[in-house]
Amino acid sequence: MYPLLTRVLHNGVRGVQPVEAKLTGSALRPGPFVITGRAVSGKTTLLEAILAAKEACAAYGPPPRAADWFDDPSSGRIELRWHTEGTSAQDQACIWAPADPRAATLTPDRLRATLRAYSRESSAWKVEYFHADRRLDPGRPTDELSPLPPPLGAERIGTGAAKYNFVRAFIVSSAFGHATGLVRDLQESGLMLADGTPSPASRFGARLGQLTDRLLFLGVREGNGELRCLFSRRAARGHRDVELAQLTDSERMLVLYAATFEAMGLERALVLIDGLELHLPPEDQIRALEAWRSWTSAGQLIVSTTSPALLRAVSADQVLVLE
Repeated sequence: MYPLLTRVLHNGVRGVQPVEAKLTGSALRPGPFVITGRAVSGKTTLLEAILAAKEACAAYGPPPRAADWFDDPSSGRIELRWHTEGTSAQDQACIWAPADPRAATLTPDRLRATLRAYSRESSAWKVEYFHADRRLDPGRPTDELSPLPPPLGAERIGTGAAKYNFVRAFIVSSAFGHATGLVRDLQESGLMLADGTPSPASRFGARLGQLTDRLLFLGVREGNGELRCLFSRRAARGHRDVELAQLTDSERMLVLYAATFEAMGLERALVLIDGLELHLPPEDQIRALEAWRSWTSAGQLIVSTTSPALLRAVSADQVLVLE
């Protein structure tokens, strides 16, 4: 069961005006839904209100505190409406109304189970939130193959500074893990079997190529006792090889997008991106939107932006303007 968010309503949320947003589409997977507006109009608040109401009804981690969200918890309310495949036309609700604790219990059991579960498997529905202060700390080349951290949904919807520190470990383990598997087949059976399935590292490289034609993932190479994640940067005079730690802020954002999608298995996810254009030049903003549109065709994409280039790239019925 893959839920599709169709409507968001909030009233009494601290510091912003009430909002009722009807998202494009219901029976069919929609294109991106774009939130825009002036500064302090509530773009980030709307994205995080979705997370708060989801957590109040079906939590990945500790439930949100009403006092952090509502001017008056006795009258505040956030409501989400979901369409789920195989159900009646009536959308199902997640309601966070602190004055009525029973409201959250009205969420149907199957929907609650889906909203609460978290897995990195690409077949699993989940939520991923790219917060506005996101950054990729590339770390330093190392001789260790570090495993990815356990899949904690509460971290993926949070705003922690270390949220994307897994990227180097993912790239290295993806490249070496695939190669190790082939070597193991050779040792055990005398055959090196390749089934034609792309490795996670090659899929990461392909996704990066959808985001930009100025940066190419070369792979992971060992040298001087270090495992280096190498990229080729297109320059005015040919190409230059650079390590992950040498990338610009714009390049790191593209790597962050591609690596997070692959590492967290976001094919069927609800993806929320606050400021899709962060650190990106206009030409890469459009490519990022188009890439995310194709990547989430079986899921759902909601972004906030003030970028004129991005707003021109979507139809008017896909845009909510907050005043």
